[in-house]
Amino acid sequence: MFGAEQIGHAEREFGFRYPPAFVAAAPTLEALAATPAFASAFPETRLVPPADLAAAWAGRCPPTLVPFMCTGRPGFGDHYCFHKCRSGTGLPVVVFADHAVVCDWPDYDAFLAWAVRQCTAEPGAAADGGHDPGSS
Repeated sequence: MFGAEQIGHAEREFGFRYPPAFVAAAPTLEALAATPAFASAFPETRLVPPADLAAAWAGRCPPTLVPFMCTGRPGFGDHYCFHKCRSGTGLPVVVFADHAVVCDWPDYDAFLAWAVRQCTAEPGAAADGGHDPGSS
C-alpha cells in the first residue's frame, strides 16, 4: 500500500515529500493496521494509500494536510495527516475532524509510538493521546 513506487508516484503527482520517518516505518504501520488490536483501538479506521489523496482533498480534508489514515471514506470522518505548513524537525501529524485539527504530535515517530501504545494497552485502560491544540 505504501510501497516505494506508490509513494514516489504520489510525491511526483502532488508535489509533496513524505517524511523519511514515514517512508522507513510504513511497513510497521501497515503490519499494525492488519492486527485485531488495531481494529479494536481504531474502529472503522483504514490506511489511506497515496492513490486516494485526491479523493480526500475533494472531500473536507484541506490541501495543506496529507492524510495517511482515516475513519470512514477519504474526505470524510477523522483524518490522520501530515501538516505541510507547519515547521519543525519533521512534519507534524495532526488529526483533522470535520473542520478543525483536534489532536497533534510533533512528528511521525511520536505518532507511531502513540499508535503502538493504543494497540498494546490493556482493555479498558485510559488511552493517552496526542496534544489537544485547543488546550494551550
